[in-house]
Amino acid sequence: MAEGTRNKKTHTTCAQPRPVHTRAMRNHPGQNIRALREALQLRQHDVAAKSGVSVNLISRYETRKGEPTLKTARKLAKALKCSIVDILGDA
Repeated sequence: MAEGTRNKKTHTTCAQPRPVHTRAMRNHPGQNIRALREALQLRQHDVAAKSGVSVNLISRYETRKGEPTLKTARKLAKALKCSIVDILGDA
């Protein structure tokens, strides 16, 4: 390479926005589910269809009226393309 020039790497962008990761996650799993869902621009109905978890249950989690079991958190994590830690937090 010539002096003073640098090799520039090209960056590609994803088709969908990437969800916020653990450092920015909130304390309650429902808040995390909502933040991840909104980052992917999905409705509760979309997450329910992808995960097999009912819309009512997702709504209950997001309004802090319950917390997902580990089995349900796995299903939601798969639908939201994230890890279980992103759903449950690292507490």
